[in-house]
Amino acid sequence: MIKIDCYLLGSPTGGTGTECSHTIKGKKIATFLESMKIENSKELRLLAAKFSPEEWRDIHNKIQKYQTDVWVWNETNWDD
Repeated sequence: MIKIDCYLLGSPTGGTGTECSHTIKGKKIATFLESMKIENSKELRLLAAKFSPEEWRDIHNKIQKYQTDVWVWNETNWDD
């Protein structure tokens, strides 16, 4: 399983942030790793330890293309 948990600044509902979790399971793991030109999950972990903020945004977008499970929560601005 490959999983990424994120907290992103901003929210489509007017709040200050968005929390999300994206998971890749099963056969989609191999397809995802191949698309990233990475041999295995161990190599991915080693690379991720050195990711810049831009690289985290990039992998977040790529994981969403292959995700098998997703959870998203948007903060809401109740001042309206």
